[in-house]
Amino acid sequence: MAAPIHITLDIDAMPAEQIPATLAQLAAAQTALAARLMSAPAPTAPTVQEQDRMLTVAELSERLRCAPKTVYRRAGRGEFPFARRLGRKVLFSEQGLTKWLARQKA
Repeated sequence: MAAPIHITLDIDAMPAEQIPATLAQLAAAQTALAARLMSAPAPTAPTVQEQDRMLTVAELSERLRCAPKTVYRRAGRGEFPFARRLGRKVLFSEQGLTKWLARQKA
């Protein structure tokens, strides 16, 4: 393991003769951090099951057994906290729906 690097934070008060040594320490730290970053495992992408599926108005109206017009009206009133607007489209989080339904039954 590399030795800890101590850097004077008050740059304005740093003696000029200390600047080259400080720059060398910073360069060493940068190299060590870059090497550590390159050797770190890559983050894994979420699996299909972990990703939240977005439902259309038609799909939500089927699940709630109501008319699409009712879904639009309730979403407009903010009754579906799991609703997301994408331009003119309104989509609904499937995970959000599941949680919302569980709260409605409680």
